[in-house]
Amino acid sequence: MPDSPQSAPFQVDLRGVVNLLSRHIYSGPRVYLRELLQNGVDAISARREYEQTRTGQTNSPKTTGLIQIIPFSPETGRFEFTDNGIGLTQEEAAELLSTVGATSKRDILDFPREDYLGQFGIGLLSCFMVADEIRVVSQSARGGRAIEWIGSASGSFTIRELDRPYPPGTTVYLQPRFDGTELLSSKTVTELATNFGEYLPVRVVVGSQRSAPAINRPAVFLQADPDPDELSRLSLELAGQAPLATIPLDYPQTGTRGLAFVLPFSPTPGANQSTRLYLGRMLVSARADRILPEWAFFVRACLNSTGLSPTASREDIVEDYKLELTRDALGQSIRDWLVNQATRQTSAFKDFLAVHQLALKQMVLHDDDLAKMVTGYLTLETSIGRKRIDWLLERYESLRYTETTDEFRQVAGIGRPGDPIVNGGYLWDTELVLSLGGLYGISVTAVDVLGEVEQLDPPAPEDQAEASALEKRASAVLADRDCEAVVRSMSGPSLPAWFVADPELFRRLDRNRAREASSPLWQSVLDITEQAIATLPGRDRPAASRLCLNWNNAAIRAVARIADGIVLKRCVQLLYAQAQLASHRPLSGDDRDLLATSLTELIMMSAGAGPSRLPPNERNTNRADWANGEDTA
Repeated sequence: MPDSPQSAPFQVDLRGVVNLLSRHIYSGPRVYLRELLQNGVDAISARREYEQTRTGQTNSPKTTGLIQIIPFSPETGRFEFTDNGIGLTQEEAAELLSTVGATSKRDILDFPREDYLGQFGIGLLSCFMVADEIRVVSQSARGGRAIEWIGSASGSFTIRELDRPYPPGTTVYLQPRFDGTELLSSKTVTELATNFGEYLPVRVVVGSQRSAPAINRPAVFLQADPDPDELSRLSLELAGQAPLATIPLDYPQTGTRGLAFVLPFSPTPGANQSTRLYLGRMLVSARADRILPEWAFFVRACLNSTGLSPTASREDIVEDYKLELTRDALGQSIRDWLVNQATRQTSAFKDFLAVHQLALKQMVLHDDDLAKMVTGYLTLETSIGRKRIDWLLERYESLRYTETTDEFRQVAGIGRPGDPIVNGGYLWDTELVLSLGGLYGISVTAVDVLGEVEQLDPPAPEDQAEASALEKRASAVLADRDCEAVVRSMSGPSLPAWFVADPELFRRLDRNRAREASSPLWQSVLDITEQAIATLPGRDRPAASRLCLNWNNAAIRAVARIADGIVLKRCVQLLYAQAQLASHRPLSGDDRDLLATSLTELIMMSAGAGPSRLPPNERNTNRADWANGEDTA
């Protein structure tokens, strides 16, 4: 009969495991100290629990937790890390220190303890990123003899019992690798210990004297009545400036608590919140970006949790149902603060509104209840200036808007005071204006840019002939620009001319500017693109644009009466260029040349030099002829 299959353990290459830890699990070798701190804190917690269980008194005096770190020095030739925790027996050391992934964090019924974050085996292996040999001396608080465990990066280890007794706890000795001396030095160790463990609930001392000052400081973000100086220090670390306000955050179901600091400046939309997150008061990440909602980018938070689950590297948190519930709850706390501040119209809300309108606009679009509370306080850019939404709603039963800022700039100057136009070109503003219809029942419609010109009043009947002649003459001047001139009576005399075009023309102008700035290769690509666009349905005619000449403006009336054809031509060209600049459009190369040429020749004519490059028949024109529409120069 065939032999029965034999079971055998996997053979683990320790060097390969260490390489895996350093390259793919941990962000770098600096985490070795965090892993030691975590093991030390968990060991102290386990000792406290053991002593309470042994005495049967939950309120019995607890062991004063102490972690002492002695950095590497050339005199001693080693690094020492000591905790006064539960310690290890020989059997525990053989199992935990020599088995990858093993953990001693179990309760009295031998079930895993979720409130302990470390895994002794993985945590200790991280030390091989800075040392070739790890020596552990441990005395169990449960009794028995002290033990010594020595592990080598080559994959071997030895373990033995020691003759003399030691105080309960564990000391880890490291001899640095050739490239690990700096990471075990006094400066680096102090920095790492402070960074990872400044809020730990046990005393942490760096140096050979246990009476030396601890690196710990109070967890001000967890205190009901925090010290103002400590709070100011923390806010400066997180935001770089004093915050506009602080928001308490608390979700007891996962033991997550802390503070959110409202930034005094407006960050880029979608920027990471950079929340500083601690698990069991041990730093997990200085830039956790998933524990708050995406819309909360206007705060920087400092949080501690005892219920969220860390990833294998303990440098982030697992995306699970606990994190989702926590994120929703913390977001609700920020939302409730905003509603409360808006309802009371506090100075904090006004300061917030002045800086973070963009964030609030994004929020109200996804929260109807919040929208009803705060939308009225938001502002929009309109053709009559920036106005609060509640001000607009009190005065108008309908609103019109443009979808882009380009369109708004075209029509803002020719809009009627009694019919304001909203600029929907800024982020979230189009969506916000459209939402007003559902929230308040007002009429909201998009603006037809070219249609706005048709709604303008024509000149008075007695001026029709002169205005019509100006339209014809100016349109002839602008024929090579695919632009038609129209004369209208706009509100107010200050605006001489206005340029309007449909969106496709602006896209074509943008493509032309890109072509001018491109290499020959990309110019050919853009030429092919332009040819393809021209073959699309409805593209058989050039995109329409118009130069609106304001008959109420004295300069336009003066241009209408110019008898010299070249002077009129240069004036129309200048009005065309000026109108494009007024609508914030960058001039093309041809338009810049046109502006320079027209301005130069008008200056020369004003100085008496006169034009020199035009044929005689284009220099002077009988005004009576072109007033009747007969001249085409």
